[in-house]
Amino acid sequence: MVYIRNASAHGSDYAKSLFMTRCVEGKGLPTVEKTPSGYLRGKHGPGQSRLNYLMSDIVMTFNLLAT
Repeated sequence: MVYIRNASAHGSDYAKSLFMTRCVEGKGLPTVEKTPSGYLRGKHGPGQSRLNYLMSDIVMTFNLLAT
């Protein structure tokens, strides 16, 4: 999430290159999903976007930390 956030918020060449190497490189994604917003809109699984999956994972982690 940090690499996606930084590439979206900052847009610097460094942030974009980290996003590409950590999130996109070697995954055979369509061109439209090789941007931070396109990546988040992409499918993680049937009926679930990557954004939905990542956010649910974050909520689950916070719930574990709160207990």
